[in-house]
Formats: sequence, structure tokens, C-alpha cells
Amino acid sequence: MARRTSERAAAAAPAPAVTVVLPAFDEAASVASAAREIASALAGTPHEILVVDDGSRDGTRTTAEAAGIPGLRVVAHARNRGYGAAVKTGVRAARGEVVLLADADGQHRGADAAAVLAALAGADMVVGARGAGSAGGALRRPGRWLLARVAAFLAREKVPDLTSGLRAFRREVAVRYLHLLPDGYSASTTLTLTLLARGYSVRYVPITAGPDSGSSQLRPLADGARALLLLVRLIVLLAPLRFFLPVSLGLIGLGVAYIIERLVRIKQGVPVGGLLLVTTGVIAFFFGLLADQIAELRKERFEGDGTPDSG
Repeated sequence: MARRTSERAAAAAPAPAVTVVLPAFDEAASVASAAREIASALAGTPHEILVVDDGSRDGTRTTAEAAGIPGLRVVAHARNRGYGAAVKTGVRAARGEVVLLADADGQHRGADAAAVLAALAGADMVVGARGAGSAGGALRRPGRWLLARVAAFLAREKVPDLTSGLRAFRREVAVRYLHLLPDGYSASTTLTLTLLARGYSVRYVPITAGPDSGSSQLRPLADGARALLLLVRLIVLLAPLRFFLPVSLGLIGLGVAYIIERLVRIKQGVPVGGLLLVTTGVIAFFFGLLADQIAELRKERFEGDGTPDSG
């Protein structure tokens, strides 16, 4: 009864400028301190803190509700659905025009959260880019580096941190692409690359992430491979020619080089292998054109008129 009264009071209160979303799964040891740290840093900004309890089994929801932090409310999943699912729930339930996304495991400092939020003026999203002094397993660093390089190639700009859990963005922009976000840890990667591909303004602010309070749910090899595949899938979905055009030109170039080499060195006519490579390259080019037209139709459907264009 008291919980329903609290929810009705929150709904009747004036909408805050910022909603801090803290996805949490078994974070009872840190969720209160993490929320209190960010709330203190945002004391001068009208905000609410929304803890999304993703089916925790350790009393995360009870701990968060008992913390006594003004403006804090909890939305709970009946079962564990994944980090991305918690992010989507938080964005949909947010009352603020701006969403500040942070981890509930205590690794993000309040000062860094405030800096990320302040940098949002004039941008659509600001990502807290983890620096050299940030905590993190050694196994994750090569994966992050590889993902950043692939993302930079596909997005055609430098991406200092693709997967950071600390970021601020405009809610009206993010809700257009929630249907693309997976339920797992790749949600951050998806959101970053989607906004880059669609031509939105994305900035990066250096932060120092501390160690989390518990054991990480990440699996470096499996999740890294999944994220790499997701990058390719996203770019095929959002800007297909950036993927198909290099593949097409590469196949055609390889086929022409093979044909020339065989004609000059062996002089036995045009080889079938070379023709097959050239034909495959041409097919890939036209397949890319078709995919590009489908992507444009999807853009019109989900974005409407007047939105940024990736060009």
C-alpha cells in the first residue's frame, strides 16, 4: 500500500529535468551508495533516480527503497532479463527529458556523472570514456580496443569508448531506437553506433571508472565476439553501403587482378575463378544498394521528417 502511494506521488510530482537510470542485478551491497553518490553530485539539478531491479535475488529492491534518497523510485522485473532490457525499461519509465545512465555497482564517481551531464549541452549523447587509470580486467582491454577500431571504421570517426556504462542522452532521441537495443550487455554498443550512424552529435568526456563492488557478469570472449558481430549487423541495418561497398570493390579488384595475372603469366584465357570473383563483387554491390533502400524506408518509418541524416 505504501509503495503504491509512493508511486502515485511520484507520478503527480513535477517532471524532473534529469532521470538517473541505474540498472541493477544483485547489487544490494552497492546500489544505495551508488545512488547517493550521484544524487549528491546532482544536488543543484532537478532530478530523479530510477533503479531498475532486473530480477535480483539479494534484496536489491528493498535496499534501494530503504535508502531514503529523495526522488528515488524502483521499477522491478519479475525475472532477470538482461542489462539491455533494464536500460529500455528505465528509458521508457523516465520522466526527465535527459537520461543519465550509470552502473549500480559503484564504479562511477559522482563528479564524473556530473561532468558527463554538463557536456550534453549542444549534443545528443555524451559518453564517459574510460581512461588509462580506470579499473578493469586485462582480458577486456584488447576486446574494447578491437571493438573501438571496428566501430571507428564503420562510423567513420574515432570512438574512444563504445561500451561505457556512464552516459547521458536526450530521451526523445533514444526512444526512437529502443527497438534495436538487445537485452544483453551490447545495448550500450548498439545505442552508440546507432546514433553515430544516424548522424547525431555524440561527445566523449574522460572519466576514471573504479572497481565494481562485486563479481562481473561479463564473459569477455563470448560477449566480445557477440558485440563484434553486432557491430556488423548494425552497420548493415543502418548504413549498408559502408559494409557492402568495400566488400564489393575488394572482390572485383581481386578478381580483376587474378584475371590479369593469369593472362600475362600463363596466357590461357580468362580464368573462371576470376570471373566468379568479379561476378560475386557485382552481386554484392547491387545487394548493398537494395539494403540501402530498405534502410532508408526504415528511417522514414521510425524517425519521420526533420531528423539528422547520416549522409
